[in-house]
Amino acid sequence: PYFRSVMKNKGMKVGGMTAQKPLPAPGLNEEQEVNNFLQTIYKFTDNSTELFLNHPFFGKLTRAEALEINLIHTTHHLRFLQPKPL
Repeated sequence: PYFRSVMKNKGMKVGGMTAQKPLPAPGLNEEQEVNNFLQTIYKFTDNSTELFLNHPFFGKLTRAEALEINLIHTTHHLRFLQPKPL
């Protein structure tokens, strides 16, 4: 239900739902995680195959869904950087 709401409204509410456990988990190998991230970028940008990502919060997403949810999530966080009117 939350995923559909976010996609329909093209936004996330301040103070909305978050993952139940902190991400990333403690004790990860930084070099391996950077490599994993780079591989994900390569897969994501390779349009020659259908891609499904296992998002830790939203579950299985298509490339298009993953792109849209990441844009929405980034916009959500960037809103906090806007200066408040005097």
